[in-house]
Amino acid sequence: MEVNKKRLTADQEDELLVDDRDSDSKEVFRQVVDKLVAEGVDLSLPGEHGATPMELVYEWSNDFYDLSVARDRIKYLLSKGADPDVNSYTADYSCFKEPPLVRGLGKVSEPDAQNIRSSLLHYMRNNVPVDYDDESMPYYNEETIDAWWDIIYMLTDAGARVWHLCYAPWDQVRMPGYVVRIFPQQGDDALFQDNATRGIGTDEFLTIEDEKGNETKVDLSGVTGLKAWHDEYRANCRDLNHDWQAWNERGWNLAKDVAAVLPPSVCLYYPDFSEKVVVDNPGVVIDDIAYRRLEMTKLACKGKPIRVQI
Repeated sequence: MEVNKKRLTADQEDELLVDDRDSDSKEVFRQVVDKLVAEGVDLSLPGEHGATPMELVYEWSNDFYDLSVARDRIKYLLSKGADPDVNSYTADYSCFKEPPLVRGLGKVSEPDAQNIRSSLLHYMRNNVPVDYDDESMPYYNEETIDAWWDIIYMLTDAGARVWHLCYAPWDQVRMPGYVVRIFPQQGDDALFQDNATRGIGTDEFLTIEDEKGNETKVDLSGVTGLKAWHDEYRANCRDLNHDWQAWNERGWNLAKDVAAVLPPSVCLYYPDFSEKVVVDNPGVVIDDIAYRRLEMTKLACKGKPIRVQI
């Protein structure tokens, strides 16, 4: 007989937050999860206080331990069938104006709340974890950033997405197709991103998907000049004297060529690179590795992306 699935009670939420200072905490946590599953708890549902088990584990570890604890526990929750692609902001027992993961993120607007797919992934992508030294100065710790990225990749590989794929968050509107934007990168081959800055293509191909995760690969090798345009950015992105106006105009024309080979189910956007902006140190101590990972370059996007229409 199938057990009716139910959400975590407040007492069960407390059980789940196993103290990591205990030597056997890893095994105790797994025993608690197994017990919850046996009791019919749905590990994907937001609990009594509006947060999913994975959100509780992440926030607890981020506040009191370190993200390596959250990484291990989230991995186990995933292995037990927890779905990371859950939006707890719109749960019928949780007010989206005061989401469960409210610290740091603040309130979420109604259009955004209704179009988020994974509230945990949304929260993580908007809140880079910061550690503090002995003098209470903030800095990005390499091990913490590594664990943060590992969790993001785990959630993404398990099917989680920040937004519904047809949502354009900069305009807060649903589009008639999969939203893709051109955005060249300094340090890798990624040239195309989804609406949450996830790399989904290079100057040779673009991988699009539907809401169920079915993927289609689009060949871009026939778009003449796309690779040279991308290479020009990577070679000169720290040169403020480069002819960026001419580069931007070529990019806009190339975007039209790309749009011409994309299926009608894709809405392509091109950022307005018409102004060069120097990105200063953001006011916290950043080690070299984390600095490169955060892609702080001297050329930044101005304003909202423009939809490419042909």
